Formats: sequence, C-alpha cells, structure tokens
Amino acid sequence: MTERKPENILTKLDFLFDYSRERIFLFVEGKEDVEILRNHELEGMEVIAANGKQEILKMIQDKEQIHYDRPFGFLMDSDYDFICDKDLPFSSNNIFYSKGHDIFMDILRIYSKKFDDSLACRLDEDSNLKNHQDKMNKAAEYREKAVTDAAHLAVIRIACKNKLPQSDKETYSKCFYQIETPLTLESLLRHLKLHDSGSCHEDKLLEILENNDHYSIVGDHDFMHALGSSLIIKALGPSLKKGAKLKDLKDSFIEKIDKDMLDKMDWFSQIKAWARGYSHH
Repeated sequence: MTERKPENILTKLDFLFDYSRERIFLFVEGKEDVEILRNHELEGMEVIAANGKQEILKMIQDKEQIHYDRPFGFLMDSDYDFICDKDLPFSSNNIFYSKGHDIFMDILRIYSKKFDDSLACRLDEDSNLKNHQDKMNKAAEYREKAVTDAAHLAVIRIACKNKLPQSDKETYSKCFYQIETPLTLESLLRHLKLHDSGSCHEDKLLEILENNDHYSIVGDHDFMHALGSSLIIKALGPSLKKGAKLKDLKDSFIEKIDKDMLDKMDWFSQIKAWARGYSHH
C-alpha cells in the first residue's frame, strides 16, 4: 500500500498515475479491506485504502468531473442501500459493491466454519469443552447468536433510517438481551418506543426476519459487538481465554482469507473481469 498521503483526493489520483503507468489501482474503504484483499493475486493491481466510503464517493465524483481515463477501480460496502431501494451512488464497470452489508460479512457468510475455528481456539480451556470439535460446536452457537442479535439491531437501524450511533450501549443492551420473542419489527419498535421514527420498507425487513436471512443485513461492527457482548456475559457458557481479544479474533479470520475464498465473491469476480481488461492494454 502506498505510504505517501497526498493532501487531497485529486493529488492522490495524479500521484498514483505518475507512480506507475503499468499498474491498476483498486480503492477500498479502509485498511481492513486492504488486508482482506491482500491475497488477490491479480497481476499489476494495487489495493489502496481510502479514508472511508465518503472519500471514495468524492474521488469518483472528481474523477467523473475531470474525465480521468485511468485504471482506477472502487470497491465499497452496500450498507443498507439494497434494503431501502436506494439507488447506488454510481454505476460503472470499475465500481463494485458488496452483496450484503459489507465485504467482511459476505465472506463470513460462506466461510463461517473458518471463523468458528478462530473462535474455538480462543474459548476458555477451563470450561467443560473436552476437545476442539466441542469448541467448534460452541463457537458456531456463539456466531449464530451474534448474527441474530446483530440482525435485530440492523432492523432498528434501518427502521430509524440509520440514525442510531455505533456506540449506543443502551440500545445494544436492550436489543440483544431484553427483546420479546418471537422477534418482529413491531416488537422491536414497541420495545424501544420508536413508533414515531418512521420505517423504511417494513415488508422487506419482515421478510428477512421470517426467512432468517440475517446475514444479508448484518454489518461487521454490529456482529463483533454482539459476539463480544455474549462472550462477556457468558451467554452460552464459556468465555474467551484470559488475554484473548475480539480484534485478534477478527484479524485471525481475515488472515485466513485467500484467493480461493475471494473467488466465491460476486464482487471479486467483477473486479477480476475489470482487471483483465486492463491487462490486455
């Protein structure tokens, strides 16, 4: 990843083009995305971290305005756009979006057992789990609970037009541990007294809940918060080993992501097709 940090986006584009006319550049939202894509094995492509989605959108706008004919691609999280029928900001063969909320959760959805393995290795050895398979089974329970809990919060975010802050601990507590079951959008809104907030496409949200399609709306931050909350209170039994950290758990899973895993992602297939087009120039 390029170390130099130009003062503005247009300077960054000019710098990169001058840096090497033989390479193509894929901008992603942050450093974690760079790590996820580090084993892409696409010849001549450099993955570069922007300072979030808004910087990428600004970069695309500036690029459009000055008619850059240069090999830049952009990969972004879809967030909740696909739920709310919100038009994606830009559409082009060099602009790519996650299938679900974000690219981390896209990968976790298909390769959940690899995540379970990372978690199993970090569960408390003083528990009643006798072997690694027992720990794998327990890790899977924690993962599924975290996805479900985070989906509850996602429904609230969408219904409230995503105005809830990421660090709202009171909302997390209410959402994860005090919600009546079976879960419905109405019960969530009633519990949090958000009747007057307005809702975004309730039918879609209810369909997702009824079909247990939780992975499609869960973001990686909410997932990890939910997992951490369950582990702290030992919701399903054992907690993490002493000294083990959630960030290390997430990093461990990211380290396992290889080209074969990336090849299963629709957005990576699109990136490959775009990159190959430049390789023949």
